[in-house]
Amino acid sequence: MAPSRITKFVQSTLPDAFRKITKGRVEKPKVAPASTLSKLDDAAKEKAVEAAAVTTPRDGGEEIVGLGSYQTVCHVRTVEADSSTLFNGPVKQVKKTTEAADEHRRRALEYPVIKESTVVKTKDGRPLLYFLKKGIFAGMSADEQQQQGQQSMDAIRRLINNYTPPPPPTEDPRVKEKGIQKMKEWADKGKAYGRYYFAYWIPLGQSGVKPPTISGDSKVHVEEVSKYMQDTAWEHFQISRWISALDPERYQELHTRYHELGEDELQHLYQGEEACHSGLALLVNLAVGPHKDSNDAKDSWTSTNSWGNFKGGDLIIPDYGFRVAQEEGDIVLSHAAILTHMVDEIEDGERFCHVRFTKKNVLRTPAMQSDLQIPCPMAGCQRKPCRSWDVLKKHLRGPSGKSREKANPKTYHLLDTAETREKMDEAKAAYNDPSAVPQDS
Repeated sequence: MAPSRITKFVQSTLPDAFRKITKGRVEKPKVAPASTLSKLDDAAKEKAVEAAAVTTPRDGGEEIVGLGSYQTVCHVRTVEADSSTLFNGPVKQVKKTTEAADEHRRRALEYPVIKESTVVKTKDGRPLLYFLKKGIFAGMSADEQQQQGQQSMDAIRRLINNYTPPPPPTEDPRVKEKGIQKMKEWADKGKAYGRYYFAYWIPLGQSGVKPPTISGDSKVHVEEVSKYMQDTAWEHFQISRWISALDPERYQELHTRYHELGEDELQHLYQGEEACHSGLALLVNLAVGPHKDSNDAKDSWTSTNSWGNFKGGDLIIPDYGFRVAQEEGDIVLSHAAILTHMVDEIEDGERFCHVRFTKKNVLRTPAMQSDLQIPCPMAGCQRKPCRSWDVLKKHLRGPSGKSREKANPKTYHLLDTAETREKMDEAKAAYNDPSAVPQDS
């Protein structure tokens, strides 16, 4: 099968060494009336109050979004949220428990389902999420769509056959059940289960300890990973073009950083000159509990697109009471760092989901700089900026046990747990603001 024009273009931007590795109906969710709360026990009362707080998106007509081939008519949905609060305020934590996930899934059965191209906006007009129906195939002929889709599916199958998907950590709170248990259930069906991370990042919990690097999943089976990255690069090209058409300023920021990293840093994860995301996750039949990707840049766009014949796996946005039904070729662009989101169970078939993202410590930290330079949020503090979040937390909280009695107040603020958490949230909110990040000397 001869390569399509999209594949030819994308491949032309790849390094030689890389190429050689041969309208949905809206119904308001049903919630318990406030007058019935007195009749409920405490647990049920709490659930009813939480449900009543969910805002159903309002229909706002239609709007043309994008440019050229990367343009479509979107239904406009508005949620009762203010962009300043979302993007500039602290990120609220999410309950990451099996019970919380089950409760969200139960409520989601009554949420409106988005099935056609839609833009979800805040009440002051800032887009929070785009659903682009068949967006991955923008500008392509029917033959090219079939060819490119088959190319990605072949790449995924080949990768899985040669490199078994790593299971999620058994205690990963974003996964509904224990990872190993779910993997066995899927194995009984003769199907794979797990997730790969092919990303350039600072490993979680190691901020400031080491410079950014490619993820561990990228360092094994290098030939298979390289071929997979090459054959799915056309998706990244299409998604980058959509982001450029919808939010050119944000695309320029992401693309500039990606270009700075280049082949030298990204190595075999590099996906061409048009690309803009330094991270790619492949979720294989994975249902994911409620969470926010709080380590991603707040104003960045995270993309998801899925392959396979499947039923279920809807993207659920519980805070604003709607769900998105994705099929092959659909794209979702969202601000995943500030939107609580989850993925429903796969009811039938198999689902392979690509998630592309950029971590904030990569976007705003020079490639080889391990010192994050985080200012202390305590007024009047003269301590030099901290090199990592762990160091800042220790600086605010201080040592534990007997050492706490002798701790130097010039080094530690000795806050209690609640105060420490509050100040950490303040620091993280400031760190998300580029103007608050100290410039390199």
